Amino acid sequence: MELPEDMPSDTSRVWFILEETPYLYWLIPHSPTHGVLGLIGTEEEKTRKALGRLLEKKNMEPIEFQYAHIPLYAQWIPIHKKVGDSHICLVGNAAGHVKVTTVGGLFTGFRGARGVVEAILNGGSSREFSALRRELNLHHLLRRMLNRFTQHEYVRLLDLLNPSAQKTLGQFTRDETPKLICHLFRKQPRLLLFGLKSLLSVK
Repeated sequence: MELPEDMPSDTSRVWFILEETPYLYWLIPHSPTHGVLGLIGTEEEKTRKALGRLLEKKNMEPIEFQYAHIPLYAQWIPIHKKVGDSHICLVGNAAGHVKVTTVGGLFTGFRGARGVVEAILNGGSSREFSALRRELNLHHLLRRMLNRFTQHEYVRLLDLLNPSAQKTLGQFTRDETPKLICHLFRKQPRLLLFGLKSLLSVK
């Protein structure tokens, strides 16, 4: 879609509308004049309608639509299976190696592939798989926490991001979540208390 007239091409926008999606909407520029508007949803028809409402509300005209079904990580599944005389290994989307916080799976998919290589070379053991499993489980826990957030809690979370914490967000990628969280807690200790309260609410 074309970018709104009041939107700089070096800035992304997000909207948290919890009654429509537990995730978020985003508008990300990919050129000085155009960008990609999207959202993540859990039900296809409901998600389509929600996107249509936002387009109408913001008076945006789409040029093209794209969508995909993504297998989210729910729990670790065995990645190796023997079929006849063949050994089959699943990685990436096929193994559910998709972070349920960002719904990103490219980096974790490559890590899964590296884990397969390690397992082949080391007779079945792989440190990469152990690390990947821990990270996917961490994202799963974070997603369960976020699913319980109210609009007020999202506002509170954003308010806690002081300049030091905001700078930290620019220093680590979303594929370095454990490091990012530790540094955020150091830069803004109140985030740790907020996180602990949220964690206690998870069932």
